[in-house]
Amino acid sequence: MKILIADDHPLYREALASVLDGLGPGVQIYQAETFDEVIECVSDRTVDLDLILLDLYMGAGDWGSVIEQLRERRPDTPIIVISGSDSREDAERAMNAGSFGYIPKSMKKDEMLSAIRLIVSGGVCVQPRDLKPAGGPSGATATRTNDADSPIAQLTSRQREVLAELVAGRSNKLIARSLGMAEGTVKLHVAAILKCFGTSNRTQAAILAHRFIASQDRSDIE
Repeated sequence: MKILIADDHPLYREALASVLDGLGPGVQIYQAETFDEVIECVSDRTVDLDLILLDLYMGAGDWGSVIEQLRERRPDTPIIVISGSDSREDAERAMNAGSFGYIPKSMKKDEMLSAIRLIVSGGVCVQPRDLKPAGGPSGATATRTNDADSPIAQLTSRQREVLAELVAGRSNKLIARSLGMAEGTVKLHVAAILKCFGTSNRTQAAILAHRFIASQDRSDIE
């Protein structure tokens, strides 16, 4: 497995490289300490990367646009943000830009390896400490998304927008056009939604979401 570690702290890069040895034999590590070096590495087609681990704050540059560029250049290569930030806003923006996962640097070694394995195998992992359901104290939408029993509460605001389009029966292409995002990014959000709902296809997820919203509407009336 070929992995790019992008972080502006050499000691952390070395420490993370040591942790990644736990993925098994044959792990090959590439390193970058600036966003420019990251773009340069992924633009080199002789480097067949299997995974990109990206820190958000590496000096100058907008990390959101960097993630989008990485997705354009390597659409099939998972990107995992490993950050010292536990901010919900950072996590949502990273996932909206096309990251496959967002995990804090404070995560324990075994937990980090498990999260990486999950994402590499096609899953999605978002674990900021303060990633709580969005929504204010009023309104039916806030009630629905704040229900601890609802899988909708585990989705980012952007994923809930995609879910609403999905429930309406729209295709990925139409969702991308409606929400102004790349179709590949829509696919990532749909994958995250399916995993959150524990379903194998979008139709099942839409049915479950519709049932939950309907049940909440009935409870609001009662």
